[in-house]
Amino acid sequence: MHLQGITRIIQTFKPAECEFIRDYYLRKSNGSATKRLQLFDLLKNQLSRDNEQVCRLLYNRKPDSGFSQLKKRLKQDLLDFMVFFPSTKSDSPDNTAVELECRKLFVQAKMLVHRGIEDMAIDILKRINKLAKDFDLPQMKALSLGLLQDISDQSFRDFTVDSAKIEKDLEVHLTTVKSKNLYRRLVEKGLSELEMGEEDQELIVSLKKLCETSWTPSLGFWHHLIALKVNLLKDRVGKAYWHGLRLDQALKSHGASLSKDELFDFYHEMAVLLTKTGKHNKAELYARKAEMLCSNDCEDVLKILEIRFVLAFSQKEYLTCLEVWEVATSHSKVESDGLNYLKWVFFEACLRFVQGDFDQSLSLLRKSADLCRDKSGFFIEHRLLEILNLIEMGEHDLLEYRVESFRKLIEYHQDKCADRIHGVMKLLRTLVRTGYDLEATYTEEKDNLAQIVKGGINNQLMSLIDVQDWLEEKVNPQKLRLVG
Repeated sequence: MHLQGITRIIQTFKPAECEFIRDYYLRKSNGSATKRLQLFDLLKNQLSRDNEQVCRLLYNRKPDSGFSQLKKRLKQDLLDFMVFFPSTKSDSPDNTAVELECRKLFVQAKMLVHRGIEDMAIDILKRINKLAKDFDLPQMKALSLGLLQDISDQSFRDFTVDSAKIEKDLEVHLTTVKSKNLYRRLVEKGLSELEMGEEDQELIVSLKKLCETSWTPSLGFWHHLIALKVNLLKDRVGKAYWHGLRLDQALKSHGASLSKDELFDFYHEMAVLLTKTGKHNKAELYARKAEMLCSNDCEDVLKILEIRFVLAFSQKEYLTCLEVWEVATSHSKVESDGLNYLKWVFFEACLRFVQGDFDQSLSLLRKSADLCRDKSGFFIEHRLLEILNLIEMGEHDLLEYRVESFRKLIEYHQDKCADRIHGVMKLLRTLVRTGYDLEATYTEEKDNLAQIVKGGINNQLMSLIDVQDWLEEKVNPQKLRLVG
């Protein structure tokens, strides 16, 4: 067992809680510092993180089975203390903290029942029921009512009514869990790869019906979030936006009943949706909201940084892009996901391109060539930027082959390519036909250029490379460069 894991647990305790732990060990051993307390102090004060050094300090010997047992006992103690300490804050507890509090109270109630003090257990169960109702925790409502049934002297009619409530709460809880799993699969695989079957379709229907008959904040949240996601994947931007607005309104009244993860999912989806619809200021607002929910080592923050990079790039705020890129590439988890890492290599290639460093940009594009496997992201933009680099470098021999390869790529993925991409392809064909004469191409494709921009608003893929600005800057050098 690594000491780092135990240290991370210790770092979650408040100073007063650490003092309580020390006092507990001292009282238990009549004031003497046990090995467990000594190890706790060493790790709390970060005096050492090396197994061999710590074992030398405690036992004056190399790590052995005795030292391993000491670490296991301390870790178990710390986990017990974690459960013991209050899980809610005095100001505004969130959904997760309240659920933890309810579970702790439920264990207390079970212990009281086991020891024959049922009247006190009833008071605790009623408290759980109120918290579960206020914070939309149907499973905890069902558990508390179930135990209350077991220990209460109720008439058969009351028992039947409560049983129906428990069944409904469990149905709501099960539907919520299934909905959460469906959303995760939509995020992971997308709509085309997921191929929702009859069971998934029935879940969406039953979720909508439950919202109409037994509405809870959690049911409403998953109904609108899944509808937002499905419509966004189907390129039904208007419907996706409608569900997003409904959900945004609901959060103003019931946001406290949702967990941080659920709020993050909503803010992230809205940021993506608004980015693709060109509402950059609103997208930035939701991205910032999502980022505030992430801790420093949270892997999800990389998804938000990606959106922030795209937004800044579209506004030609390249210094902001560089700052975001530096934060992302210094993240501890950036290289754990291969495709995620390749995106940031590609983003660096974009920055190098706008700086005029075409050799380095092309080198980075080759390094991130496997980004073509990311069918929901930037694989078309990656190929397009490669072509623009070759044009800038005058590599005409290779260009014709790359343009033809780009045409085949578009044909193969035409279901994902908006009119913008087809407009870009038309421009590239003209460029090849005119012998790479940019001014002649610009004159011939001037009307098409406006359509390229308009066609890039509603599409499934992220748009990054602004070909219109690039070409206009080439034929009108007084304009600022490019892409965004």
